[in-house]
This record gives sequence, structure tokens and C-alpha cells, in this order.
Amino acid sequence: MSLAEKIIEKVKSLPDDKQSEILDFIDSLSKKVKEEEKKRVE
Repeated sequence: MSLAEKIIEKVKSLPDDKQSEILDFIDSLSKKVKEEEKKRVE
């Protein structure tokens, strides 16, 4: 089982409100990564 599959299985077991929190965290983390990549390119 891949890491992504393990994460999906754990997220599926959580209540909807906690899944929503995880989605918010992922969005925030993705934004941070993009900003860091942008700074490296400049």
C-alpha cells in the first residue's frame, strides 16, 4: 500500500468535520510549498 493510499484510508475513517480540517491543512501546505518553490526560482 502506497503512502497516499494509507493517508486516504485514515482520512476516510474520520468524521466529515475532521476531513474538512485535513483538506484545509493540505491546501495551506500546498500554498506554502508553491511559495517556497517560487522563492527558489527567483
